[in-house]
Amino acid sequence: MIASRVRFVPFILAACVVGVPMIATAQDAPAAGAPAAAAAGITGTWTWQQQGRNGAQEVVLKLKQEGEKVTGTVTGQGNQELELQEGTFKGNTLAFKVVRDMNGQKTTTTYTATITGDTIKGKSEQVSTREIDGKRTAQ
Repeated sequence: MIASRVRFVPFILAACVVGVPMIATAQDAPAAGAPAAAAAGITGTWTWQQQGRNGAQEVVLKLKQEGEKVTGTVTGQGNQELELQEGTFKGNTLAFKVVRDMNGQKTTTTYTATITGDTIKGKSEQVSTREIDGKRTAQ
């Protein structure tokens, strides 16, 4: 029984030695189908269709990445180009906010998305802020 185990030890050691460089190479290489995106980061122009009150509209997102910091603009509703706020890119997750002024009311949209190669998938969530100015009424 000991002799049979000894015969497999060189095979196991060879497999471990060969496997380590292959794993390191795979982690260092960009994902398949995305070498250009990996080299450039997420800087560039991204587009998608979004349903609005008047049907589908094109959204244009222009990004500039510097480390984890992301700046740029997003154009969509009413073709209004708005600056990104608090833009970050960590791992493969993009996050930023946009503040719109609609008739004196500030509306913040928070975007979160995953970027894989040249594909962006995520969601936007909108919160409206309205000013309150009132008085207590007599009972």
